[in-house]
Amino acid sequence: MTTQELITVLNETDIPLHLPIHIKALWYAHHGHWEEAHELVQLLDDVMGALIHGYLHHMEGDHWNGDYWYRKSGFQVPTERDQQWNFILEQVALGTQNS
Repeated sequence: MTTQELITVLNETDIPLHLPIHIKALWYAHHGHWEEAHELVQLLDDVMGALIHGYLHHMEGDHWNGDYWYRKSGFQVPTERDQQWNFILEQVALGTQNS
């Protein structure tokens, strides 16, 4: 999946049920459903899950916790939230290409 294809999926009005859990979490985050997104990433124990988890905590203003999850992901994540979102989309899209 390309980044643009991922963005198209995330812009869908209703969540496509066939999505992998990482992309479902991003869809919920994109649509302002923090709790649902957080519930999903808590189930994940991988690099992309940690990356998304970090973003969610930054989204809620818990930067210390967000930074913890970013460090756990192993990625050097941009400090600006819009840049973080774009970075995460690129990484998740790349991850789907490598699966």
